[in-house]
Amino acid sequence: MFPRKKISILIYSLAGGGAERVVSILLRPLLLHYDVYLVLMNDRIVYNIPPATKIHYLEKSDPGESGLLKFIKLPLLALRYKSFCRKEDISLSIAFMNRPSYVSLLAKLFGNTINTLVSERSTPSQIYSGRSPLAVVNRWLVKRLYPMADQIIANSLGNKADLVDNFRIKPDKIAVINNPVDIREVASLAKESVVMPGGRGAFAFVSVGRLDAGKNHQLLLQVVSELQPECDLRLYLLGDGPLRSELQHEIETLGMTNRVFLVGFDPNPYRWLDKADCFLF
Repeated sequence: MFPRKKISILIYSLAGGGAERVVSILLRPLLLHYDVYLVLMNDRIVYNIPPATKIHYLEKSDPGESGLLKFIKLPLLALRYKSFCRKEDISLSIAFMNRPSYVSLLAKLFGNTINTLVSERSTPSQIYSGRSPLAVVNRWLVKRLYPMADQIIANSLGNKADLVDNFRIKPDKIAVINNPVDIREVASLAKESVVMPGGRGAFAFVSVGRLDAGKNHQLLLQVVSELQPECDLRLYLLGDGPLRSELQHEIETLGMTNRVFLVGFDPNPYRWLDKADCFLF
């Protein structure tokens, strides 16, 4: 009997987020065929993962550390990752999100010879637009490092087009694989009860996503403020992130504390969607 191949899945953490949720879903089928190592750079885990998953930490960083420190640490983390892959005899590395992708590709540059895949889950030209040092450095890293991957996985045709059109990455280097969904699990989770702040009866909007600039929750708040008080509605924002306090202040400033609610992260957003009248994003 041949030994099972070993796969490393590199991601910053398993805190609440779309990429993190996808990883938690993929672990189960991958473990049927491979030994899977979940390699993290932060120790926060909010999703359920199979007990057979092996967890390794490259570091246990502070999520609030500066962009400069994150950039400076990239070579060190890449060397650690290269050493880990060699020690554990990893056959395939799959990195999710930009910074873990930089680490895995720098490790390849430093001599890591294993097959290296990166999963692009955004449009870097938009996320890193502008002339700030952070934006300029990230655009440069994507353009220089991503072509080194053995395969790039985009989760939409739009993401692929962004890499091809704005970063000159060859189309045949990129495969499009949409996000996986466990339909039976979603149907089961949707049946769970939930207490919706503000009471039932009003028209209920739900939005799910990290509270950061890319999601543009400010636009949702502005629209809702223009609809009130004529419309009896509620808006529930599921998710957490760096703009939480800023959004809460804006909700209070607009006088919408009885209409708009920051629910926070919920590992089961489906029960909210099931009870909502409309999903907004």
